[in-house]
Amino acid sequence: MALAACGGGGSSALTQPDDGYAYPPVVLPSGPSYDANPALDLTGYRYAHAVGAQGQGVVVAVVDGGVGGHPLLSGAVLPGVDVTGDTAPGYAGDGRIDLDGHGTAVAGLVAARGSDRWPSMVGVAPQSLVLPVRVTSPNMPSGTDPRTVSRAVRTVLEQPVATPTGQAVPRIVNLSLAAAAPSAPLADIVDTVRRQGVLLIAAAGNDGRPSPDWPAAYAPQAGGHVIAVGAVDATGAMPEWSNRAGPAREHYLVAPGVDLLTTVPPTLLPPSAQGLAYASGTSFSTPIVAGAAATVWGLWLYLKAPEVAGILLDTARDLGAPGPDEVYGRGLLDLEAALEPVGGTLLPRGDGGWQPAALVADGALARALQAQDVPVMVFDRYRRHFAVPLGRLVASADRRAGLSLPLGALSAAASGESNGLQVTGAWQVDAQGRPRWQGGWRAGAGAWSLAWWQGGPPLAEGDEASLARYLPGWAQVAHGGLTQDPSARGVEGRYRTGPWAWSLAQVSSSAALGGAQVDRQLALAYHGGLWCLAAHATASDRRWWADGQGRTTQWGAALSRQTAAGEWMAAWSATRAQQTLPAWQGSARMALQSVALGWQARNVGLPYDRLVLAVSQPLSLRRGQATVNLPTGVDWATGQPRFAPLTLPLRGGAAAAPWRLEAVWWAPLGKGATVSAAAGVAAGGAGAEWAVRYQRPF
Repeated sequence: MALAACGGGGSSALTQPDDGYAYPPVVLPSGPSYDANPALDLTGYRYAHAVGAQGQGVVVAVVDGGVGGHPLLSGAVLPGVDVTGDTAPGYAGDGRIDLDGHGTAVAGLVAARGSDRWPSMVGVAPQSLVLPVRVTSPNMPSGTDPRTVSRAVRTVLEQPVATPTGQAVPRIVNLSLAAAAPSAPLADIVDTVRRQGVLLIAAAGNDGRPSPDWPAAYAPQAGGHVIAVGAVDATGAMPEWSNRAGPAREHYLVAPGVDLLTTVPPTLLPPSAQGLAYASGTSFSTPIVAGAAATVWGLWLYLKAPEVAGILLDTARDLGAPGPDEVYGRGLLDLEAALEPVGGTLLPRGDGGWQPAALVADGALARALQAQDVPVMVFDRYRRHFAVPLGRLVASADRRAGLSLPLGALSAAASGESNGLQVTGAWQVDAQGRPRWQGGWRAGAGAWSLAWWQGGPPLAEGDEASLARYLPGWAQVAHGGLTQDPSARGVEGRYRTGPWAWSLAQVSSSAALGGAQVDRQLALAYHGGLWCLAAHATASDRRWWADGQGRTTQWGAALSRQTAAGEWMAAWSATRAQQTLPAWQGSARMALQSVALGWQARNVGLPYDRLVLAVSQPLSLRRGQATVNLPTGVDWATGQPRFAPLTLPLRGGAAAAPWRLEAVWWAPLGKGATVSAAAGVAAGGAGAEWAVRYQRPF
């Protein structure tokens, strides 16, 4: 069937764009509705429908030749208006008549609802509503006066229409009509949609020109309220008859427009066609973009017209020359990309601020939150909301807790002692070329001593359970982690009497989540005979979440005993932590525990060498609770996030740190040289590390 069309010439009258195309005979597809138009798969509309984006309730005004009755449009067409003056027996004059099939073909590509029984196709927005605005007719061979069209558009946009769910105003105007010359009434159509906050989707025309016809050509001056649409075929190539983007390239999209099966009033076709025909032209690319706009608007009702246009334009698939070009403009409509977040996502905070969509937490708290599947709203650049499971937003700020023997590091160290004053210092360049200084001093008088250090405390023989000298994971369990941070600076006072030693220390370091961390520790050590004991109580200003202040108390002990088979050791610590969360108007409380078992032997391969084996589990959550005020919904009228308090039980299981196996071998080689090798692996094989070090004085 050839849809009636008129050449534009130089006239400013609005006509159906003439593509001069010979429509092929109808061949009804044998498969389901989605198989009827394989070219539409270029747009990602199947994905949109699969995720529920079908233009629910969005009203699209189709300004054309009316929309006739059709089974695939049942329930989709509102009464509308008719300004042509045509009459027909039984016709109510409301736009629901089509004498040439053009308007019904356009409406089908927007809103055809598909069928399992009828030879079928489905529109891009099958749950949208079409408001027919009948402005053309075969009885108007010279085209439609733009003044008449302008009045009709103004009429339908300035007063709501009745829909099955209440009163509504069209959000989208589909104009598959074009004029070869500009005019004041055409400009007034653009002014009307802009004033009413509506999006105009306008056909570029089918004259093979280097720029769109009017009013699509007004798109650059329309403030984001007009998208000009060109056509491509099923391969994404532009047919020679489609008008190009030209100066409208920033506001121009292309969509399939060649051999599209669509709806036509059955009375205009032979019975064998069963109300379907193939159509080509920018007249039919245009409703595909209009339907796409309806699918976006149907999910995010609070969007403004320029935002919907911006989403479709920003997510288009680039064709032709890189970037917006004068042929394909912004490129091919891509609904799958349009329904995904545009730009980086943001997370609204309970204090009214916004931040990148990541909740940074430390250690066991991070692992516990990562196990939560409560939906939380994040927002993209257009402030569209997307529901994301809470656990996917949580990023861990854990420090690396592995072995500290760097591969390929160079260092230079010096030490000295005079009158009870010990001084040590070292420069080290690690395998990544980063320099680091570590050192300090210790001054003693009788049973008392005072020390200051940076990077790690200068240890005196017998200060603590000796395994902590070799295994960082062990030291974290047994001694509160005071020696773990290479940026730490500390001061310590100690009193020793016989095999007993007491110490009081304060260490300042960089917190894992930013800012400063301060640890204050009271420690007791016993070293005598076959037994060694180390115990500590530590209070820290430690943050477990990237916002707010945290306090942690920890106490623990390590015990070792020398035997003929080596030195056997055990360590345990318990932690209580709490933190305020001002940005989320909440707090978190946790109880944690860590344990370690180890063995150390001497002279196992070389004289005076040491072999150390240990298994440890760093701080792991046992129980806790977090109360947070998170965005769990939106206000559908404004798009503003709605917050709800959530109480999240924090338990072990997935939040537990994996058990770690660690081994170190150290041996002296003579003339002060030493060699050491270390390896560590987490349970399950994750996080394996190894290192080798050779060290000698010069």
